[in-house]
Amino acid sequence: PITRMRGKWREYQGVKLMPTYHPAYLLRNPAEKRAVWTDLKEVLRVLRKNIFPCCGCRALRFLALRLNSVG
Repeated sequence: PITRMRGKWREYQGVKLMPTYHPAYLLRNPAEKRAVWTDLKEVLRVLRKNIFPCCGCRALRFLALRLNSVG
């Protein structure tokens, strides 16, 4: 079940994945937004470290700003 998978990195055909809750689930269970926010922050951390190591990546900064404004 997703409740046991979420928040832990997985790999599928060589691609790292972070399972998390579906947006519709969050509409029905708003208390779980904090868990999803934690998942998204971890994804951003890995993206910054591994994929976009240069701090000048506008797209990643934009995404981080948008996510921070939600939380």
